[in-house]
Amino acid sequence: MKYKEKLLGKLAVQSQWITQEQLDESLELEESLRAKGEENVSLIEILIDKSYLTKNQSKILIEEWQKRNQKIEEKIQEWKDSEEKQTVICDFCGTQFRLDLEKVQKNLKCGQCGEILPIPEISHGTSRIQKVKKTLAFLGIAPRDTISIPGYKIQEILEENGTWVVYKGIQNSTKKEVIVHILQKDASSDPVFRKKVEQGIQKIVSLEIPNVLKNYGLWEYNGFLYSVSEFSEGETLQAILERNQNLSEVKALKIGIRIVKMLKASWEQDVLHGDIQPGNILITSSGKVVLKNLGLPVRLLKNVFYIAQQQGSAPLYLAPEWVSEDIIPDFRSDIYALGSVLYHILAGKPALEGNTPLVLLNFLTENTPLPPLPFYNPSVSKEVCWIIDKMMALDMENRYSSYGDLLRDLENPQQAEKPKENVAMQAIPEVEEQEEKKVQEETSSDAQRVQTKVKKMPAPKEFPTKKIMTKAESPEKKTPLVKNDSAWQEESSIKIAIKKNNSGENPSERKNKLKKTQDNKEEDMRIINKRNNYGKKIVFVLVAVALVIWYFQKDSHKNRAIRYPHEEEFSTLQRFYNDNREKPEEWKAIEEKCRVYLNQYGNIEYGKNQKNLTRQAQAFAAEIQKFREDAFQKEIQERFQKIDDFMQKEHFLAALESFSGFPKEASDDLKKQIQGKQEQVQQRLQNITQDFERFYAQAKTSQEQDKNTFDRMERFLQALPMHAKEGQGDFWSTFLNLKEKLEELKDLEKKKILEKQKERRIRSQNAVLELEKILENLLLEYNFQRALDMLRHYMRTNEFVPEDRQHLEKKEIYLVRLQQAYKILVQLLEKIKKTKPKIYYENKLRDLQHANESELWLNPNIRVPWAKLPKDHLVNIVVAAANAASEQEVFFLAIFCIYLEEYSLAYQYLKSSLDKIKEARSALEDMEDFLQKKSKEHLQKLEEFLSHSQDKEALQEALLIQGKYLLKEAKENHEEILAKAFQKLFANLYEKNTYSPQFFDFNAENQIPASVLKYAKINMENNTMKFIRGRFALAYKEIYMIAGLCHFSHSNDRLVVQLHSKGRPKYSFQLRANGNLAYQVYDPGNFKNDAIKEFRNQWIAFALVMNKGNAEWYFNQEKRFSFACPEGVVCDSIEFQVSNTMEDRVTSIDNLYILAKEE
Repeated sequence: MKYKEKLLGKLAVQSQWITQEQLDESLELEESLRAKGEENVSLIEILIDKSYLTKNQSKILIEEWQKRNQKIEEKIQEWKDSEEKQTVICDFCGTQFRLDLEKVQKNLKCGQCGEILPIPEISHGTSRIQKVKKTLAFLGIAPRDTISIPGYKIQEILEENGTWVVYKGIQNSTKKEVIVHILQKDASSDPVFRKKVEQGIQKIVSLEIPNVLKNYGLWEYNGFLYSVSEFSEGETLQAILERNQNLSEVKALKIGIRIVKMLKASWEQDVLHGDIQPGNILITSSGKVVLKNLGLPVRLLKNVFYIAQQQGSAPLYLAPEWVSEDIIPDFRSDIYALGSVLYHILAGKPALEGNTPLVLLNFLTENTPLPPLPFYNPSVSKEVCWIIDKMMALDMENRYSSYGDLLRDLENPQQAEKPKENVAMQAIPEVEEQEEKKVQEETSSDAQRVQTKVKKMPAPKEFPTKKIMTKAESPEKKTPLVKNDSAWQEESSIKIAIKKNNSGENPSERKNKLKKTQDNKEEDMRIINKRNNYGKKIVFVLVAVALVIWYFQKDSHKNRAIRYPHEEEFSTLQRFYNDNREKPEEWKAIEEKCRVYLNQYGNIEYGKNQKNLTRQAQAFAAEIQKFREDAFQKEIQERFQKIDDFMQKEHFLAALESFSGFPKEASDDLKKQIQGKQEQVQQRLQNITQDFERFYAQAKTSQEQDKNTFDRMERFLQALPMHAKEGQGDFWSTFLNLKEKLEELKDLEKKKILEKQKERRIRSQNAVLELEKILENLLLEYNFQRALDMLRHYMRTNEFVPEDRQHLEKKEIYLVRLQQAYKILVQLLEKIKKTKPKIYYENKLRDLQHANESELWLNPNIRVPWAKLPKDHLVNIVVAAANAASEQEVFFLAIFCIYLEEYSLAYQYLKSSLDKIKEARSALEDMEDFLQKKSKEHLQKLEEFLSHSQDKEALQEALLIQGKYLLKEAKENHEEILAKAFQKLFANLYEKNTYSPQFFDFNAENQIPASVLKYAKINMENNTMKFIRGRFALAYKEIYMIAGLCHFSHSNDRLVVQLHSKGRPKYSFQLRANGNLAYQVYDPGNFKNDAIKEFRNQWIAFALVMNKGNAEWYFNQEKRFSFACPEGVVCDSIEFQVSNTMEDRVTSIDNLYILAKEE
């Protein structure tokens, strides 16, 4: 699909000639046609065929596109002319100046700070792309990667990796620059990583660390997650290093010290950065070091592959444990990454680099040693090299164990404590000396400049060095591998010299030398193997002699019989001692056996060469006694440690109870220790009590209490020592005092919480009321999509109480269904071909010709917007559309009837959809709940008005309940209340209320005899009289008053109420739905017309009263006409006439109130 056509479509939407839905529909149709092989189809042609655009509008769009395209070309040509000069930025002071770099021959010197700057490379591509994007946005044509986030204006994309896409934007409310991180789709679809992102950002939102960009939180919009953080000007360290900018060792250490301080502060809050790299370090114009993306989770291995694909090579700064499943990274992983960054700064290139991710992963997984830093930069001091080596140790245990140690070494590198190196001894000193002599002879010409003795280069610390020991040397004697500080650099220079010397030799001579050296090494190995074989033989002989001696001793001991009983007893004692000496429960038995043995055989005298068994038995007993003393001391120490643990947890009751476990008969030293520990516990208790006293005084005056201190105080009171009896001792009074204060703070906190909840509820209610007003105006304009967007915006940006949020969620579902119902209604109206529905407009019934989502075409060629038609005028077209609708479409028409406030029709449609549409039941329940709620509200108002004798207001509420909010079930629940209300209101019109009225609410059958209704076509439905046409009369002895309710469905319908006397009409009241009222007195003949606002599709109240010699006509409790009655005239019947001629026209009558004398 051509990009030009998409832009033309967007221009059409911006011009408000078509809607976004029409554009999306046309784009989908174009894609489907192209997929079928029709390549010549265009978006403009589709829009014209669907009558969404006219040909003139399409020409205007194409001309506008050509104008904008011309502006873009002119802007690009303008950039081409201006790109001869480029902006140069000082890396340390941030000074900017423009120069023609092609004319600069030497290095630049910053005029602000004096720093020498190299000539940067001249590049055009990147800046041009960024400028084209800015121009497209300026001209109103958004580039492809532009996104929209509510509340923010996205300016440009800053970077992209395997996890995040980073944009620069402006917050609309504050006009501040911010950074917007948007989670990639594949990362967002991973539920484990998504949860990790939510937890990580939740940790860092509340962090306030100097020079660390603050994160404001995480949100979700249109299916993607995005995070907003603070923006800071400056250039990344990555950009500085890519320009081959050399930084001194002092500046590198300053950068490292500042980063370590930031990481130390974050780790104290249990936050790991996880992605230390030059791209996340900013250098501002003032030289300040800023750290970004703290705690922002990154899928590191995903980034490895992504960077490799995008840039061709991927320098890595992550520690090896990140690719291990067995090791959990911690702050030492950030130390490794920072060491890699310092290595890159000083070496000029990363420690690990490769052209493919596999090469890089091989470095990490196989623990390949890194090249020494002096190999790239010999000027770096050995102390700094050692610090970076320790930071980048492959084993986590060999790195710095805390940020404090690392910070101390970085601030004072000369005082860094170096490890003592254990160096292996030389295996064959003679061979080593021969090799050194050969090296000296071969390098005599190049080594004349070297004054020190040549030694073998020591292996770096990370390389494993095999240790070999000779017989003549002791293992305890260790010789350092390096004797002077410049050994490494000297060896490096010697190696270079050797390489240069060898490069000038004859190849045959060099080959002979190598062969001779190899023969010497083989001869040395044969000597070593010969010596090893000789040693093995000696060991074998010694082992054989030992076995022979053991065998003969065993046999002699075996053949010798025990001649004395005490030897047998001692043998038994010895076996029992050896088996049970480590079992405390058997110590008493061992001592008893030793006592018995010594009592029985303690007086035996042993010869000079005989073994003294008595002394050995005494030794057994003494050793057991020592075991007892050691166990006792261990138990005492464990009890002291347990007391310390209780004190640490502030469980002083348990700590004091632990003193009862000490033995009563203890030594003086032990008693002193116990007494000192008790005093320590009591002193600690006193200190904490004083702390809580201060906390209580502060909490009473502050707005918010310290939650941690409050919880600590509550735990402390639960564990407070209460061993003293009630009313005695300091502990009891302390407890009562603190408990009383804690209860006071709890009450104070409850009040604050209730106040906050009240404020929150008020804010929530105000926001709901404000939103309801906005939605009401938007819905009156039929702007359903904008109303839905506004509702979602309020739900996202405001804090609502649960009940209000639940109400808004139901409102959201209703708006989604209403928008779809509106589209379905328009589609159904387009399908109706034969019997077009009629709409009452400008006092005429007009046929509907055509309809779309913006307006209706009425006969003859009248275009009327939907919003200009009253809602009750649209009921006819909904009924006509329902006749041609499917069951699913009928359900959505019911939703539209709810919008039109035609609840009876909506109830009918929803009832018919219950069996096959799942959503119908929930929609019906929601509507019934809404009507029930509304009816209760109006009933409360009705009772209030009646109690204050406000008849007009009370009648208005009663008619509103009767007309809108009473379905069949609801009417049954409230019919009695409404009936009493209407009776009271009608009774108030007649001052002499001495007769009992007759009330017809049509709840029961045959309230009016069938014989009376034989000349009228009437149906009783929903407890209401449905009067189609005809007349009927009610006869009485004398009539004083007739009142009731009526409802017209069409504008031309009318109802006539007449009072007769002896079969002749005397007074009549004629009501027309179009608002025309007529009052007539037949004798002596008087007629009056009255016009009010049309009252079709609503219930109205009428009354004709004979009161104090006057005939009075009332409409909705308002007297409209009065006439003096002749004396002696008695009205004895009432006649009702309806002149409808069509079956679908019905006049409803309900709640007739008649005050008369019965015959």
